[in-house]
Amino acid sequence: MRKSAYSAAAVLSSVALLSVGAPTVAQAYTKKELSLCWFNQTIDKVQDLELVADGPSYKTVSLDAGECARFDVRPGQYKITVEDVEEFTQALQASFTNCASGTAPRFRIYIKRMNSTYKAFTTAALLNGHVTTHVKKNRSTTVTAALECRDT
Repeated sequence: MRKSAYSAAAVLSSVALLSVGAPTVAQAYTKKELSLCWFNQTIDKVQDLELVADGPSYKTVSLDAGECARFDVRPGQYKITVEDVEEFTQALQASFTNCASGTAPRFRIYIKRMNSTYKAFTTAALLNGHVTTHVKKNRSTTVTAALECRDT
């Protein structure tokens, strides 16, 4: 009798451990915590942006000017890259001539988390081909690439 009581207790405790210790689908993914955006202030706005978010989850997106995409992803470190860096940098240089007169082009990358915005080191991002950021549960992270036309 004792042996079966111990066996039953062991089975119940292992079932309880599995049901409490194993992450559910809701725990494993953030809820739209990663956003990728493309802001293009040039006159023609023809250049789109194709991004890859590579980390614990893998996402790709093609954005037109003014668009953002929000993703459910697993928390962790993400490397945000342009699908074809060479093609993008060539198109970026061509877009620099599409600002209105009296304005100068500027390319920037912004990372916003918890209502604080940070500027990424754009030259390093273009040379390395990526920006690294962290996504945490219940903390929205937005990475925005911006081609701006600033007054001179």
